[in-house]
Amino acid sequence: MLAGEATGIPALIPDLKDGGDLSWSDLLASAQSHGVRSTYAFPMTVGTVDVGVVDLFATQADALGPRDVEDAWAMADVAALRVLDHLLGNLNSSAEPGGLPKRLIHQATGMVMAQLGIPSDDALVVIRAHAFATGTAIPDIAEAIIRRDIDFSA
Repeated sequence: MLAGEATGIPALIPDLKDGGDLSWSDLLASAQSHGVRSTYAFPMTVGTVDVGVVDLFATQADALGPRDVEDAWAMADVAALRVLDHLLGNLNSSAEPGGLPKRLIHQATGMVMAQLGIPSDDALVVIRAHAFATGTAIPDIAEAIIRRDIDFSA
């Protein structure tokens, strides 16, 4: 299977020798000269925010089985949350103590937990990421979630 970061689907090339029809001839030549036989790219996204990509390279063909691919994709999702949380924490660290309506944030976090089936820390990251991506204040996002104007499960 081959896909791009824009699709949100991993790009999996289990055997570079079978990748002759790929348009990345320079990459293929360089990878093969370094003993790389398979490559896998997992997009790191949180909601609509593209955080980056986790690239894995292996010296053998078919290095990852279906379960390995699922695990790697799940780890990329966790890494995306942690990276975004760290970045947003640095941006918001001076703004938060001054009086975010914690009740609203707490209630919205619980709703996002229920919508996405994720832990509270991850739900808060989703709220913060959405606020950052849309240029909206966190309390305003929380109020919109509570009013059900924003539903991440949809």
